[in-house]
Amino acid sequence: MHIPMVRKLMHAWFWEYIQNTPLILAFTYGFAQFSEGDMVGAGRAILSGVIAGALLIRITESRIEGGEVESWRETATNIFFFSLAISFFIFYFSRTKQILHIDILSGIITGVLASVFQAFAARSRPTIRHTVSLAAAFAAAVWLIRTFALTQSPLPGALTINLAVTTVIVLIEYRGASSRSNGAEDNPHQGNLPNNAS
Repeated sequence: MHIPMVRKLMHAWFWEYIQNTPLILAFTYGFAQFSEGDMVGAGRAILSGVIAGALLIRITESRIEGGEVESWRETATNIFFFSLAISFFIFYFSRTKQILHIDILSGIITGVLASVFQAFAARSRPTIRHTVSLAAAFAAAVWLIRTFALTQSPLPGALTINLAVTTVIVLIEYRGASSRSNGAEDNPHQGNLPNNAS
């Protein structure tokens, strides 16, 4: 792997990790509060983490791939989708026992839906690279949450999950992307129209 590519991947990894952290914290703290019966606290954890994550995506996404800052429509869509997804998984993990293929499938489906929602908000079509990266990242997150994070305190659990999730996203979504010519294909988040969503 060439040094410029390594630098590109490290740069992307840093910003992706920053973006993902509040979203994963929204789950781990939300789940902890929900498990204690504090529904209001769980709601606050989810909303604060999701809003922070969506705003970080809006502010920093252009630092990864360049281009325009995403629209408020895309930011609002991220808030809406991730609030629903995190709420669903909090309920899912609190009510189910581990069935590996069901856990992995639920993660894959959620990742695909995230890509579709983001593409719709950006008025573009989902790209294969972005869809696969989100499907793989959600599947990895669900597996790690089930096997590891539920027994950890919220902060170290979230930071550890994020190491794996961010690495999966970067290796699938950004590796080799710099070798493409300028245009929509340069940005793995985009379809044929401008604007992106992490």
